[in-house]
Amino acid sequence: MRYSLGGPGLGSRLVVASGSWKPCGIHWDSEGHEIWSKQVMRKGKEVYGGRRDEEVVHAATNVVPSSVVITLFQVLSRVMLVCGVLLPTPTGPASPGLPLALIAWSITEVIRYLYYVLNLLGAVPYLLVWCRYTFFTVLYPVGVTGELLCLYAAQSYVAKTKLWSLEMPNKLNVTFSYHYFLLFTMLLYIPVFPQMYLHMFTQRQKVMAVSTGKKVK
Repeated sequence: MRYSLGGPGLGSRLVVASGSWKPCGIHWDSEGHEIWSKQVMRKGKEVYGGRRDEEVVHAATNVVPSSVVITLFQVLSRVMLVCGVLLPTPTGPASPGLPLALIAWSITEVIRYLYYVLNLLGAVPYLLVWCRYTFFTVLYPVGVTGELLCLYAAQSYVAKTKLWSLEMPNKLNVTFSYHYFLLFTMLLYIPVFPQMYLHMFTQRQKVMAVSTGKKVK
């Protein structure tokens, strides 16, 4: 993922990508909203459309110690945000929620994957265990807030342009509103996020108890 700094009229933009700063061409519409370049769109689809499903497979086959259901929800939410909000709309990337989501995702994934690798090698230090099961208390709410802000910013554009919507009459004789779909997705966070958040607290209690040599009564 990339987040650009700058505004319309500049010849190039500075964007953060994979932890490094580099110039990247960004296009702007008539209202000053940035639109992702074709290069970024192709890369985003490749990573999130073709690679994130591997996480679910790894969880299901016990390659990594993660819940399949929790992993599935995490993957779906991020694929939805990238491919359904950030790539097709100019208002989603312009939302202040994007840097919040990127910061939360980046820190979370660096810690999580380092934990997975060292866990496979049987050499996870206590500090990494503590980070894995403590940082989420702040990063999860920050990430969800960022995702919701991006969804909210995108829904107004979708409502105006009727992006990916199907209206009557048509040959299929069906109707679909992508605008309402985005609103429905936002509402899903209400029942889903608390369950995922509380699940992590339960996992923290169990894992930290084992790591410190204590038994959970």
